[in-house]
Amino acid sequence: MPGSWTGSADLYGHRIGASGRTAWALAASGDIAWERSDALPEGFYAARVVGEQSGLAVVEAVAQGRAWVVGLDESAVVRWRTPLPAASPACGPVDHVFALGLGRVFVVRTDRVVALDAATGRVLWMSVRETPSYPREDLIPAGSRLPPGPPRRRPDGPDGFRVRLSDEVLETCSGRGRPVERFDPRTGRPVHD
Repeated sequence: MPGSWTGSADLYGHRIGASGRTAWALAASGDIAWERSDALPEGFYAARVVGEQSGLAVVEAVAQGRAWVVGLDESAVVRWRTPLPAASPACGPVDHVFALGLGRVFVVRTDRVVALDAATGRVLWMSVRETPSYPREDLIPAGSRLPPGPPRRRPDGPDGFRVRLSDEVLETCSGRGRPVERFDPRTGRPVHD
């Protein structure tokens, strides 16, 4: 089992983990039940296991210079893999957070929200935001030195994304000072108060 990994999914009495191309299962005792060094396809690298949905471990992966979501079964067999759309210039390829529920995998980024069917990986709906902008209170004349900016915002940090999922609404916010958006989690249609 690799020494550095994040996230796991509870599947059929085991905790499934992944790192690089390797996936493994830990028994309740903490012993390794099995390990597969070739679980992910050639060129795919697991960033983390996000959790469980529809009886599959949902894995955030990187391949071919882009982010992917992969569904692994209890034996670490890839049941599906779905590439995420290329990120807009204001959004890095892995600047996203996940919400799992209702048989879906929701991927929330600065530039869009994507809903996948957790059993098949099929894209169910996608809501693309207008070009993300970062409002400037003061314009700086050309040739001037910009003051140092704030530290880089982590998607999962205190000023990062917020996601809340219920049966009726998926609520997202891509950071402090940004608007809260609400969607019907089944259709992707905006929900207005």
